[in-house]
Parts: sequence; structure tokens; C-alpha cells
Amino acid sequence: MSTNEHKWVNYFPVIAMTVFVGLVALSSMFEKLEASAETKLWVSVGIVIAFVLTILGVLAAIYRKIPQVAGITNFVVLLLIVCAFSIVPAALLGTNDRVVVLKIGGVLFLSILPGWLYLQFLAVKGTTFWSEYVLNLYRLRVDSSSHLPAPPQGSVYEKPAATGSGDGRANLYQSKFLGLYGHSLEHGSGDGGNNKSLRFQGENLFPVIITTFVLAVAWAIALQPELLRNQAGALFAETIQRNLTDFLPSETLFFGFIGAYFYVLQMLVRRYYQDDLKTSAYINATVRIVTVAVLVTAVHAIWPTNWKGEIAFAFLIGIFPEIGLQAIRAVISLPMRAIVPSLKKQFPLSDLDGMNIWYESRLLEEGIEDLQNLATANIVDIMLRTRVPVDRLVDWIDQAHLFLRARKDDVTKEQRKTGGLSSREKLRRLGIRTATDLENVFESQDKALREQVKWVLGTSSEPPSATQTIFETLKDEPNLYHVRQWKKYGELLEEQKQKTKAA
Repeated sequence: MSTNEHKWVNYFPVIAMTVFVGLVALSSMFEKLEASAETKLWVSVGIVIAFVLTILGVLAAIYRKIPQVAGITNFVVLLLIVCAFSIVPAALLGTNDRVVVLKIGGVLFLSILPGWLYLQFLAVKGTTFWSEYVLNLYRLRVDSSSHLPAPPQGSVYEKPAATGSGDGRANLYQSKFLGLYGHSLEHGSGDGGNNKSLRFQGENLFPVIITTFVLAVAWAIALQPELLRNQAGALFAETIQRNLTDFLPSETLFFGFIGAYFYVLQMLVRRYYQDDLKTSAYINATVRIVTVAVLVTAVHAIWPTNWKGEIAFAFLIGIFPEIGLQAIRAVISLPMRAIVPSLKKQFPLSDLDGMNIWYESRLLEEGIEDLQNLATANIVDIMLRTRVPVDRLVDWIDQAHLFLRARKDDVTKEQRKTGGLSSREKLRRLGIRTATDLENVFESQDKALREQVKWVLGTSSEPPSATQTIFETLKDEPNLYHVRQWKKYGELLEEQKQKTKAA
């Protein structure tokens, strides 16, 4: 034990005696009060339990670093929480009071949970991905080695970068990193900034506080704990409820909020595990809840009275707000088709392999709404801001360049009926799913394969070759250069292996 812990041990008898004397004095005070024997019994039991818990708490604080003690302490804490919020209310409270306690506990827990995730993230998610970030910069060849931070020791990029790195010009990429994550570099290894560990620093907590407040208000309105006991209070609450019902669809709003909360919680948990939980996520959560409330109210205004399923549709709007906009547009587009813009995207992100609603909404936060935005995005910023695995991000950019040229809607319904395929489907049948796949085919030594792919989107009697044209247009795409460099990593490792053998 440390010196401070020894001091705790020395003071333990004094602390125990003070607690004991205080409890005895409290007990004697209760003895003088007029109370039934049953009440005095419960008071005595409570005093004994409080004394025992105090002693155990002091012991746990002194020996908290011992694994067995820490494990037992955690178990006891969980047991006390269960007893306090389930067994005790069930044993001591009436039916109505149990419901009130359950509702209050639900409001507190469901409101605090998202904010607690961020506080937990700050406490335990201090991480060391600075080296990973630097290695990704080298692998993507985003800049010359003299302008990049010094690579980690022992990496395959160490020797090529040794002549130019660490000369003060790496501040741009380091500033991007520190400015985004709010990290402080510590524990330098003395190698010019290599292998430094990073510690999260808290951002402005105001968005987290606002989100927690909005959730608390929404859950309080939804669960409505019965805190007003007198008749005037009950009448007041009834009046509010009646007035709200007159112009707001309370039940529909409740299920819309449940859907939004489901999405927000899933989004925050995913970003927690991806080291991507920043306060901007809470801004997104608040905006979504407000947006869903507005959309649900608007949809309720046009929902036919003889239709069922409005509640379920409101829940779906909470998860996918776009369908609320589509429903409103579908109703009003018939008389005003010419002035209502279409919400359908020509090149949606959902076309990409591996894309889902969570990644799509994350990219949308960064201003990437379709494949063209992704293909021309700043790959360093997206890599930093979204924390999407770089292999996956590179593959999406690779797919996006091909999908912008090979359409999926260039086949008519009549052609579909006779087995016709779109350009994208024709290439996929040959195993070509990305732009670099197409480049690899045209650069291969297999002449028969090159000829087959050359005319897969047309015939030799109708030149020019569409696939050949696509191949030529891919050569000058800036982001594809970084994609090619990323995919050459295996060749680089093999080259390094051969150099090591020769040495």
C-alpha cells in the first residue's frame, strides 16, 4: 500500500469510533421520540445497516486496489442498487407508489444514459491512435514524406521518411488531429514525436447538457409520473393534458420520440465503441428529436382518419425521418407536381457495399450526401472525423468512382423482362466491383480477358468501347491515386521483406 493508504489505516479506529458514537447518539434521539415498537425496530435495523455499510465502505476505500476487494465491492454496490430500486419499493410501497417510483426511475435513467456514455467515454477511452493516423497518411501517400509527421519507429516507412520528417513542417496534419479531437500529446518517446500516447480532453459539454435536458422533458411528458397529489394539482395537470391533446397528437408524438430515442441510443453506442463519440453527436441527437416531432405532427395533419398504423409509422419516422418527408411529398405532389422537388438521389450512398443507415448518417454529418460527394471528399478529413475503418473508406471511394460511370438504372423494364442487365450488373458478373478492379483487368497480361471486358458494355460493331472509355477517365482522379497507394501496401511489405533478407 502507498503512504496515503497507510494513513487511512492509522485513522481507521478514529473514523470507526466517530461513526459509532454518532449512530449511538442518533439511536438515543429516536428513543426519546414517541413511536410504535415496529417503527423503533425499523429504525434500529436501519442504524445497524448504516453502521455496517460505513465500515465496509471505509475498508473498500482502503483496500480498493486489491482485485478481490474491488470485485466484491462492485458486486455489493450492484446489489445495493437492485435492493434500493426494486426490492425496497416492492416491500414498503403501495401499488400506486411503486408505479410512481418506476416512472421517476425511468425518466432519470433514460435521460441520463446518453450523457453518461460521453462521460464514460472521456474516462476510459483515452487511446493511442496517433501512430495509426500517421501510418495511414503514409500508406495513402497524401503528401511527400518531408511534409508528414515522423512515422513510428519500426514501421516500413521509417527509413524513407527519416530525411525530411520532424523538421517543423508536420504541423498541418498534427494540428488537424489535435484541433479535431482535443487531445494532449504526452509521454514523448524522444524520437521526434513518435509513439506518443494521447489522452482525451473534454469538449464543450453544453450540447450534452442540452440533449440531456430535452430527453428529460420528453420522457417526463411521455411517462407522466404522478407527483401532484392534491386536487388542485391534479386538476392543473388534467387541464394541461387536455389542452395539449387539442392541437398535438400526443400518442403519435410519443411513439415518434421512442423511435428517435432508439436511433440516438444506437448511434451513440456505436460511436462510443468506434472512438468517435464527440459532442457533435449530441447536437445531431437534439436536432433529430426536434425534426421527428415536427414531421410526426405534419404527417398527423394529413393522415386519413380511416387508416390504421399511424403509431407504427410515427415510430419509423423516428428512425428514418426521410420517410416522413416522402409521405408528405406523396400527398401534395399530385396537385403541385411541377413545383415540388424530388427527394430521390441519383447516386445514393446506399448503393455501396457495406453501407448502412449508421454510416450513411455519419457521412451526412460531414456534408457527404451522395457518391459524387464521397468520390471527391478530402480523404484525410473523412478518415479523421468519422473514424470509419480506413480499409472500408478506401473501398467505398473506389466503388464510388466506378458507380458514377457505370449506372444501375440504364436498363428498361422491357429489357429486364428479357434478362437485360444494367452496366453495373454486367461488370459485377465479371467480378469487377470497384474502379481499381477495372484498371487491374485492363493492365493484366490476359489478352482474352481484356477483350471480353472491353466489350462487356457494348459490342465491337458499335465502337467506341464504353469500358475502355471508363478506364481512360479514371486515370486522373486524385482520390484514386490514394486508393492505389493504399492497395500497394502488400507490395511494399514484400519489398521490405526482400531488403531485410538481402541485408
